[in-house]
Amino acid sequence: MKEGRLAVNLSWRLQEVTKQVGRDLVMGEQVVVLIDEHFEIESLGSVYLPSLEQTVNVFAVKPEDFGLPLPEARVAATLVH
Repeated sequence: MKEGRLAVNLSWRLQEVTKQVGRDLVMGEQVVVLIDEHFEIESLGSVYLPSLEQTVNVFAVKPEDFGLPLPEARVAATLVH
């Protein structure tokens, strides 16, 4: 249960980081591993989260990649053309 609680707390804290970095969406390393094959990801550096007493690396999808459809739709479009 402790890991689940940490994940929720980390997600909440990363949501707060969006205000600091001026992005609508940021993510931690765990999410980057899952999506980096589908999107261009950029590192925004490290942020210390005092409430969790840890430093985390923060990432975002590069702004130019936001206008693209979901990865599955991109694959389907490639197969059709």
